Amino acid sequence: MAFPKKGTRKITVNNIQYQYRIAADEWGVEVLIQAAKGQVLSANFSHQATWTTNFKTEKEELIFTCPLQQKAIITPKIVRQIIEYGHTKGWHPSTNKGSVFGLGQLNEVIQIELKGTKIFPILQGKEVALSLEKFTPQRAKALKIENKVWKDKTTTYWTIASFDIAQDFAKQIVAYNLGIKCRIFCEPSNIRYLISSEEEQLWED
Repeated sequence: MAFPKKGTRKITVNNIQYQYRIAADEWGVEVLIQAAKGQVLSANFSHQATWTTNFKTEKEELIFTCPLQQKAIITPKIVRQIIEYGHTKGWHPSTNKGSVFGLGQLNEVIQIELKGTKIFPILQGKEVALSLEKFTPQRAKALKIENKVWKDKTTTYWTIASFDIAQDFAKQIVAYNLGIKCRIFCEPSNIRYLISSEEEQLWED
């Protein structure tokens, strides 16, 4: 394969210079590495997520939602570890020009850094947690929370005194912000209410 030129960076490991490129999407990150136009090393990392799985469709099929996503961060230290791991698996960067040596998913092999960590709040009494998520940013207006514009691309949690108060608040937010989806949780894996400009669902406690 032709190594991408755009966004290419350089790193030197054991006196050998490599070029590498990082490409990310909503599911994860791909890292491509090459030395002297030889065989390309490919590695993938998935973003980390906390899954909510407590509700089902009418067909009793389990639905998975992702209320919290932590983006994978690839640093030069991680690139160095990928190169070293590639060598242990038989990668020969100076041979097989144009071919790709794939390492697959390396989340279980190399410890990556995470961005955007959001800790689920400790709830007391009747308190619930309300989360906001952008799902159509191109249509959304500027959402203000406590007079500050909300620009978070991952989920953010607020602690609300009761479910009824949180539900009214969620309805008001969605009414004026078409690109915002609100969820109300009693605990990290127990969603009670979901509302957006396209849907509204309530699950019994």
